[in-house]
Amino acid sequence: MLARLPAARFFAPTPRSIAKQMVIRFLIDSNPNVVILTMMQPRRRLTVDLSALVVIAVIAATAIVLRSLPSPAASAATPTDANLKVALLGDQGLSANAVAVLNLVQSEGADILIILGDFDYDDNPAAWKAMIDGVFPADFPIFAVAGNHDVPEWQTYQNQLEDRLALIPGASCSGTYGVDAACTYHGLFFILSGAGTLPNAPDYGPYISSIESKLAADDSVWRICAWHKNQTAMQLGVKPNEVGWGPYEACREGGAIIATGHEHSYQRTRTLSNMTARTVDPAWPAASALRVGAGSTFALVSGIGGQPARNQDRCLPSAPPYGCNGEWAHIYTSNQGATAGATFITFHVNGDPNQAEGYFKNIGGSMIDTFIITRDDTPLPSGTKVTFQEGAGAAGTTVDTYIAESAPSAAHGGATAIEWDGDDPGGSGDDNFALLRFDGIFGNGAGQIPPGSTIVSAELTYWVSGIGDEANVNEIAVDWPETVTYNAFGGDPGAQAGEYGDHVGVAGGLTSGVWGLDVQPSVAAWAADPATNHGWIFRPTGSDGVNLRSSEFAVTGARPRLNVVYIAPAATPTPGAGTPSVTPTDTPTPVPPTDTPTHTPTAAPPTNTPTNTPTLVPPTNTPTNTPTPVPPTATSTPTPVPGSPTNTPTHTLTPTPAPPTNTPTPAPPTNTPSPQPSTGTPTPPPATATLTPVPPTPTATVTPSPQATSTPTPPTSTATPPVATPAPLPGPAPGDANCNGSVNAIDAALILQLLARLVSALECQPEADVNADGAIDAVDAALILQHVAGLLVGFST
Repeated sequence: MLARLPAARFFAPTPRSIAKQMVIRFLIDSNPNVVILTMMQPRRRLTVDLSALVVIAVIAATAIVLRSLPSPAASAATPTDANLKVALLGDQGLSANAVAVLNLVQSEGADILIILGDFDYDDNPAAWKAMIDGVFPADFPIFAVAGNHDVPEWQTYQNQLEDRLALIPGASCSGTYGVDAACTYHGLFFILSGAGTLPNAPDYGPYISSIESKLAADDSVWRICAWHKNQTAMQLGVKPNEVGWGPYEACREGGAIIATGHEHSYQRTRTLSNMTARTVDPAWPAASALRVGAGSTFALVSGIGGQPARNQDRCLPSAPPYGCNGEWAHIYTSNQGATAGATFITFHVNGDPNQAEGYFKNIGGSMIDTFIITRDDTPLPSGTKVTFQEGAGAAGTTVDTYIAESAPSAAHGGATAIEWDGDDPGGSGDDNFALLRFDGIFGNGAGQIPPGSTIVSAELTYWVSGIGDEANVNEIAVDWPETVTYNAFGGDPGAQAGEYGDHVGVAGGLTSGVWGLDVQPSVAAWAADPATNHGWIFRPTGSDGVNLRSSEFAVTGARPRLNVVYIAPAATPTPGAGTPSVTPTDTPTPVPPTDTPTHTPTAAPPTNTPTNTPTLVPPTNTPTNTPTPVPPTATSTPTPVPGSPTNTPTHTLTPTPAPPTNTPTPAPPTNTPSPQPSTGTPTPPPATATLTPVPPTPTATVTPSPQATSTPTPPTSTATPPVATPAPLPGPAPGDANCNGSVNAIDAALILQLLARLVSALECQPEADVNADGAIDAVDAALILQHVAGLLVGFST
């Protein structure tokens, strides 16, 4: 049955895949002086050279090659034929409804049909082929992926589909058909994957790597990733996590539409910039206007190709606005009266190769959902990445506990797991509520989020150890300590409606392992007013409770983690320390001309020029002398007054930031009156001195030096304060993939382990993306090794 699976797994190598293999191969084979890193998976290991500079030099050269190569996925150069229409459906059966859906595909004028698995439910390839052939000619472009109900007879189904492929003009597929294949048809590129089905294993490494390499090698405008099964959070029924997030994220990063079946209903997301946390792309939040490009895409389930529709069990209510994280654009289940139908997408519409139009239509002729898609490779907003996790060297602390109705006076802040439950102990109907907060994450210190920052994204990651029903997650409206009890939470025992605020999303716990939740709205609100950060409460939705590992859990990497990307607010200059205080409308009293206030002895005590006396009284339009003075540059042009030797200088001040210093530096005189004996040693005024012009002495006479030149101009006074550029805030060090406080070759090795799928995550995964290009790849490993070898100072961003 599975004998054919690895048979055709040969792909044309791309420059990037060759370079990535070079990096891994050099690290493994180039030197006997090695360190063995034991992996999380038994009997797996990666051998990493930590000493040979020759290897580092090779990696450095490889990094240069990698950085110089164009990204095929970003070029998006090959368009589809104009108005190419694709039909997508899964979960057929041999019923009259299944035949009606096939007839619908034909009557809608589809040019190609992609079947998303589960063909006939009877393990009867002959009957299924007869149904197909009764509607379509033998050379009609039909492609398919394996469904779980197709596994027993998959080889026969696969042979039938390959026989049809040979008859389709303009179609080609490479790889293992239906489980690991890349196909093209008239400019459309699509991947037929067995993710989660053959084999029945989530996050199957070879499939993820294959999807990544296929998308990286393709330059088509439009791409589709098709497989049968789902993640729980990517369907509205009761399906468990069977695919893993790896295939979803690989297709999102590669800019491909994701189409699945398995759940017997139709649903479509908005544009998502993170599949794991179901983060809606902030630049494309609309329900029916979607973006597909590197880093953002949408997913759909089209699983009523003949089978009866199932209920909506998740993300209730069943009418907009739907629940969960706001990710769902349209839902069509038995709750909405769903009948069988298919999804249609027409590419290259209205003469624009980057535009597409989609809809779902049922066999009754009703248009259930319509949407438009734009191919757009505009980079997602970038910013500073920070990660908060107890014990990982991050800023702040994690506060977490749970409160139990059955033990109202008990505190659980020291427990290694927190929980939500709607019936604990069983049969009592008593509730447990989980509470979680990250303290000290806002501020201007190292690794903190500056108040007022724009929050690009925020994802809460938690590890489920005891599975059960979902929880509604809300922001908490009252303060609470980790020692809080059920009786002491808020004003009355338990969690009252007034003690929690906005609904954030739905936390899953149906399967053990890593779960993500988009919490960007919460963190954004708290960045605007950090005092409102009281964390989140997890309120049970059912009687089956969920345990998740707390901040006291023994393994640091399994504790709750908050990943945030933010853009710091722009600095606004204000008068004060280090900022010149200028009165733009000041017109000084006539004084001898001088370009720059100096401490040079003067012919007479001029009133608008500081003199070498124990107490200086500078003019109002001279910067306040502070512990960090910024000497102004002043240009003075005297205006002659008939019958008087004095001039009215016009001061144009352009403050220039200078390095911090507590010693004023006199500027050289450019228009200095005749010298007089010094009357003392200048003493700078204190930082709080108020500069007030002193009226001139009427009898003062000044004779300018012969070299002085004055050009009469109208009196003006302008001042441009400097724009402060805040220094970057230190945080978790880029490259420190294991959060041990240092960046070394082990971090590069861990990145390569992640790429090789020997580990599923890193302790400080955001910091592994050292060049901030949105991807963790061999380039990052190479840059780290260059940095360790001293060939690179800092990291290129």
